[in-house]
Amino acid sequence: MVAFWGWIIMSLITVCIAVSLGEIASRYPVSGGTYYWSFMLSPPKWAPLVSWIVGWLSVIGNMTVTLTANFG
Repeated sequence: MVAFWGWIIMSLITVCIAVSLGEIASRYPVSGGTYYWSFMLSPPKWAPLVSWIVGWLSVIGNMTVTLTANFG
């Protein structure tokens, strides 16, 4: 029964994240995606650093997902 409520709570959190990203994507519909969004939504002082970090984390995350799928 506890696992059931965990699924429900995590599903609601996932839906909230999806809705938030959908709102951002509709406001800034560009091919750059997350690193451009982080550049536009960050304070001007931090925008280049934040977008650089987000861009590299996206690349590393995509590589990790691909490697995990291949090894699986």
